Amino acid sequence: MIICIYISLVCITLFAVMLFWSIKANSSNPIEINVSKRENCISLRVSFCHRHRVRYSYTVLPNKLDQSNQEYINMQLQEYNPLISVKCYHLLPLFLCSLYAPKCNSTYQAILPCKSLCKEAVRRCEFFLAVFSLQWPFEIDCEQYEDNPDSDTCVGFRENQLLKRKAQICSSDGFRCDNVRCIPKNWVCDGYIDCKDSSDEKNCNNCTANQFYCGKDVCIQQNDICDGIKDCPDGRDEKQCLRLRKSMGNVGEGRLEAWGAVDNKWTIVCGENWDSGVMSQKACKMLGYKTVVETRVRDETLPLRTRIGSQQTVSNTKSFFYKGRNKGCLNGVQLSVHLKCKDFECGKPAEFPSPSFRIVGGIESRPGQWPWLVGLHGGPEEIFFCGGILISRHWVLSAAHCIGNQTDLSGWTIKLGLTRRTASPLSVRKRNISAVIKHHSFNSANLYANDIALLFLEKEIDFDDFLRPVCLPSKKTILEPSTECTVIGWGKPKHGDDADYLNVIHEVKVPIINHSLCAQWYTVQDVSLAETMLCAGYAEGKKDACQGDSGGPLLCKDSDDNSWFVAGVVSWGINCAQPHLPGIYTNVIRYVDWIYNVTEAFGFPIRG
Repeated sequence: MIICIYISLVCITLFAVMLFWSIKANSSNPIEINVSKRENCISLRVSFCHRHRVRYSYTVLPNKLDQSNQEYINMQLQEYNPLISVKCYHLLPLFLCSLYAPKCNSTYQAILPCKSLCKEAVRRCEFFLAVFSLQWPFEIDCEQYEDNPDSDTCVGFRENQLLKRKAQICSSDGFRCDNVRCIPKNWVCDGYIDCKDSSDEKNCNNCTANQFYCGKDVCIQQNDICDGIKDCPDGRDEKQCLRLRKSMGNVGEGRLEAWGAVDNKWTIVCGENWDSGVMSQKACKMLGYKTVVETRVRDETLPLRTRIGSQQTVSNTKSFFYKGRNKGCLNGVQLSVHLKCKDFECGKPAEFPSPSFRIVGGIESRPGQWPWLVGLHGGPEEIFFCGGILISRHWVLSAAHCIGNQTDLSGWTIKLGLTRRTASPLSVRKRNISAVIKHHSFNSANLYANDIALLFLEKEIDFDDFLRPVCLPSKKTILEPSTECTVIGWGKPKHGDDADYLNVIHEVKVPIINHSLCAQWYTVQDVSLAETMLCAGYAEGKKDACQGDSGGPLLCKDSDDNSWFVAGVVSWGINCAQPHLPGIYTNVIRYVDWIYNVTEAFGFPIRG
């Protein structure tokens, strides 16, 4: 008898709790449960909806798909977990639950999502359906739904309005940037410009309006920027200072120009007394090139004439950047330098000495440290979801599973030169894509075999200090077990849909693992590894790539010239950083010929 009473009390308590939440979620029109009609409203027992805190407790079934079994409905909803993980829309779970397990209102009728909730879910998440080979449960026409703040009429109106208001407000640990977004407060006055209007680096540490803040409580004069002398502790004042005006690709050519921070524009580098044997080589090397092809010194007052400047040995690059260069050469002569350089050095960041700041178990990377990592973004909101690797002016390498079945090229945005994912510094470039080529034998059903793809940029990019290509490995490259490599990305710090992607590139060193040993570990999970897969990580776990790192690079160093090459493309794993379950990468060495053949077929070959 005592047990029966206890169970009865539990049942009554559970019913009271569900009724409380139902009333709380519908405070404007509380549901009054009529016992005689209770069969029309049944308790919502779909764990997907409960896990994502959907705030109604009763549903009407069968749904529009004639489904009544809540366990089966839960299985259907679980298929959308990849969309939830990408975080295309915070209210997506509410939208999905209102379709599969519609809310029961006070008149015991099923109510559907509000029009505004539907439109926002479709607008933000439609792109990712094809990426993950998903589809809505039925054809969605948002116009057929009502829009009403009355939660007894439709679901999600108030929640959507609240979400929009929250997007306009920064939390206590955020800083309002460009009037449209928030950045972490610890990015303010750290010496790196993250806002387009530079507001995050103004009024720092009592710097005056004519000074530049280096970080670490150091202010310098604006005319000390790009003057050939490193005044900031980490030398950031001498970064992104030179360019060739015409083009900066594998071959660079054009007028040599230097950045002037005072006038906020590019200025001519004076060609007076230019020593082409010394200074041209220095300029090309600073720009990332090995070889000087041609030097011409031109009198800008006579644009049709060119003449070579007098030969005078110069032992440093100070004359590239002398103060007052915005007024031309010191003696008033208007001589400019036109260079042609070739053999851009892949796999080498611009020289920018700086200690690292503090992926799972990784450390934060400094801006410009990994200039070949790019971010793949989808949909009108440009939502980040995968990494990519710049291998030339025209091509980005990534994982085929990041492409999925998405064929709508207009929905893609590639962001290059990015270190802080939510920042918009001047170094960032955006590109659309004009073609996506997945490996012809990619098979998502076979644990992502041949998980590799190429993205052809709609418009070529120019290389600079924040944007450089990584090297491809030689087909003869052998990666010995225990070789230490580095995986980089903005991936989640832990496995799970609730975890957020990192704002800043993180890096972690991982050793190559013998393929046979790795295959043996995965056999315990009834998983077989293809020979084209590469394993890297630790037996004890703890350090690994994770969700969001997909498509990014596993980088190893060439011992001959100390350049980085992409050894692997982040592909898959079981959770993240688990013991005896290291990260699995597509072995790029096995696909070098495929990369060469595809890029050559498009008329923009990587080699040659």
